[in-house]
Amino acid sequence: MKSRENYCWRVFYDPATGTVQYERGSSLFILVAPIFLFLWLQSLYSCGSSLSILVAPVSLFLWLQSLYSCGSSLFILVAPVSLFLWLQSLYSCGSSLFILVAPVSLFLWFQSLYSCGSSLFILVAPVPLFLWFQSLYSCGSSLFILVAPVSLFLWFQSLYSCGSSRFILVAPVSLFLWFQSLYSCGSSRFILVAPVVLFLWFQSLYSCGSSRFILVAPVSLFLWFQSLYSCGSSRLILVVSVSLFLWFQSLYSCGSSLFILVAPVALFLWLQSLYSCGSSPFLLVAPVALFLWLQSLYSCGSSLVILVAPVALFLWFQSLYSCGSSRLNSCGFSLFILVVPVSLFLWLQSLYSCGSSRFILVAPVALFLWFQSLYSCGSSLFILVVSVSLFLWL
Repeated sequence: MKSRENYCWRVFYDPATGTVQYERGSSLFILVAPIFLFLWLQSLYSCGSSLSILVAPVSLFLWLQSLYSCGSSLFILVAPVSLFLWLQSLYSCGSSLFILVAPVSLFLWFQSLYSCGSSLFILVAPVPLFLWFQSLYSCGSSLFILVAPVSLFLWFQSLYSCGSSRFILVAPVSLFLWFQSLYSCGSSRFILVAPVVLFLWFQSLYSCGSSRFILVAPVSLFLWFQSLYSCGSSRLILVVSVSLFLWFQSLYSCGSSLFILVAPVALFLWLQSLYSCGSSPFLLVAPVALFLWLQSLYSCGSSLVILVAPVALFLWFQSLYSCGSSRLNSCGFSLFILVVPVSLFLWLQSLYSCGSSRFILVAPVALFLWFQSLYSCGSSLFILVVSVSLFLWL
């Protein structure tokens, strides 16, 4: 075998076989290889040779694999472009069989990049996946929609496990947009998945000690439940109270005093919106939630919130009475009327037992006004309670 130097590469010629070989590491010819392969495969495809289409990804994959194994980082940028163009051309020709190859190839490529410690390419990964899933969904392929959340979840999970805190901000945005697009297409089955994923994500964030994201949790949940309620989904309203209650409960148990002020506001607005929509069964939840919340606050020694308790209870009962409920106006809704004096009596009793002399002046005024309103409605049965209560109180 003879050899000769030719500028920046070495050529080997074998006269016995008549073949020409190039030395490993010939950087100039590597640039020419994909051009020849691309032109050759392009000419084959344009001639209608569908059999050669199978050769294209194999050749490109082996070529790019050999480039990467040689440590040529410059050509890694060419790989996704070639694969994307090839798969794009296949899809435009109506070849649905090759669509399954696209995510596998992209996933393996991104996986191999990440395992090599190339952090720069992590930013590129979600873009092709997002475009691919978007294009699939726009074509009406409902089967692949199930793959989207799994891939995104695994990708974000792997990012988070590697300690990349910067990408955590991308996760809720992508999930929110995906669920939003599903809901706008009328897919009601996926709506149940949204709160579960969001809850687990926020739960994992909180368990890792990320206090900054706690502010995002109620906003996202509130907007999501608000959109559900506006669409007429009354069954999921029960999930709202449970989620909010557990979230506030977990916040309070962790000693976060700043969020305690948010709890009554959220509950008040939610119950107010429920009542304005004519949902009467949820009215029973309002006094229970407020009572438990104020009770837990008081038992923890928070004296500042004691001023909020009578105001909230008074406004709630006042709003019930002034909303024109025929059962309330006729004084026939006796179940709630019994709760008012009991709650006020227990609250004032607990205040007095704590030695708070300033609130004692409020007790007779409130009781007097309440009994006065009862008497003006013609309820003679409660007149006996007035005398007994006043006698015991005096």
